[in-house]
Amino acid sequence: MPTCTTDSFLLDEDEFLSDLSSELSEDPEGPNYALDEAYESSARLFHGSMFPTTAGFPPGYLPSPPMTTENAITINSENNRMQEQRKPPTPEPSSPVSRSTESGKSRTPGQVDLSVLQPFANTVHQFPTRRHIPFTLAFDAAILAQQFTIIEKDALNEINWQDLIDMRWSSSKTETLNWVEYLQYGDPTGIELVTARFNIIVKWALSEIVLTHNIEERALTIIKYINVAYHARRYHNYATMFQLTIALTSVDCTRLTKTWELVPAADKALLKEMETLVSPLRNFHNLRQEMETADLEDGCIPVVALYMHDLTYNAQKPSVIASTRDGEPLINFERYRTTATIVKSLLRLIDASAKYDFKPVEGAIERCLWMATLSDDMIRVKSRELEAEPPR
Repeated sequence: MPTCTTDSFLLDEDEFLSDLSSELSEDPEGPNYALDEAYESSARLFHGSMFPTTAGFPPGYLPSPPMTTENAITINSENNRMQEQRKPPTPEPSSPVSRSTESGKSRTPGQVDLSVLQPFANTVHQFPTRRHIPFTLAFDAAILAQQFTIIEKDALNEINWQDLIDMRWSSSKTETLNWVEYLQYGDPTGIELVTARFNIIVKWALSEIVLTHNIEERALTIIKYINVAYHARRYHNYATMFQLTIALTSVDCTRLTKTWELVPAADKALLKEMETLVSPLRNFHNLRQEMETADLEDGCIPVVALYMHDLTYNAQKPSVIASTRDGEPLINFERYRTTATIVKSLLRLIDASAKYDFKPVEGAIERCLWMATLSDDMIRVKSRELEAEPPR
C-alpha cells in the first residue's frame, strides 16, 4: 500500500494516516473545537426529547440585560448622542453645474460615464470555494458513537407498541434530505421517525465523504466512520453501526479506489468484519443473533427495520384458515402469536436502551442531530467526479 503524504493540515510533519487510525482506546479524548467554523449547526427546533438538553447560548452570543428604568434612560440618551454624531454636514447651497468629461462633452450629475467601466468589461472574477471539512474529524470516534447512541435512544422512546401491532407506518419511500425540515413539516409516528433517521444517516455519511475534495482528509473521514461504527457496536448500538457500514460499503464509496489505498489495513479489516455481521444472508442471521444474545445490562439500540420486515412478512399470512368440516373458517392464531413474539422481542431491546448513561457533549450532540444530506443523484455524480479527477 502506498505511503500517505503529509500535505493535509490535519497531520503533523512526522505523522501519517496509520498513526490516526487507532482510536480504539477506552478513554476518549475531548473534542477539538478548532473546526467549529467549518461546520455550522442547523437551526434548532424543540421537538420533545429529540432536542439536546445541553443547548445553551451560541458562541459569541451575549444575553441582553434586563430592561429597567435606569437602563432605558441610559440606552435612550446613548442612542440620541450616536444619532447626533452620525448626522451628515449640511451642504452649502449651490447652483447646478454641468460636469465635463475628457471628451469635452458635458453631462449632468445623474448621468454615468460608461467609459470608466470599459477596462472591467471582460474581467472574469473567480471567488474561492469554501473548503468542506467534516466536523467528525474534530471529535474522538468514541465520543461520536456515544452522541449517536443518545439520539437513537431518544428516537426509540417515540415508538408506541400499538403502532407495531397495527403496523402503523407509511410504506411510501420519501427522500429525507434535512432533519430539521423533516421534524418541522412532518408528523411522523415513532416508527417512521426511526426509519427516516436511519436513511438520513446513511446519506449523510456518504455526503460528507464525497464533499471532501482533499484525498487525505477524505481518507481520514472514512477511517473516522469505521472507528465510530466499531465503537457503536461495542456499545451495542447496532443501528449506528449498521448505518455507517452500509454507507462505507456502498458503490458510491467503494469506487473511490485511490482514497481507499490510503486507509490502513487494520481499519479495512474492522470494516470487513462489520460487513460480514450485517450481511443479509439467511435474513440477517448474524446480526439478529448478536442482538438477541447481547448483554443488555449496558443498553442496546436494535435495528428496528428488521422487525418491521418480520411484521410485514407475517401480515401476509391469512387471518383465517379453512375448516376441515363444512362450517365457519377458523382464526389463524399462529399469525397473531407470531406477531406478539416479534413485538415482544423488539420491545425487550428498546427497553434496554434506557440503561445508557452517556452524557451529551456540547458542540457534538447538535451536529450529530441536525443532519442535512445530498440527494442520491448528487452523491453519485460527485463520487464519479472524485474518482475521475487527480488527487489533491
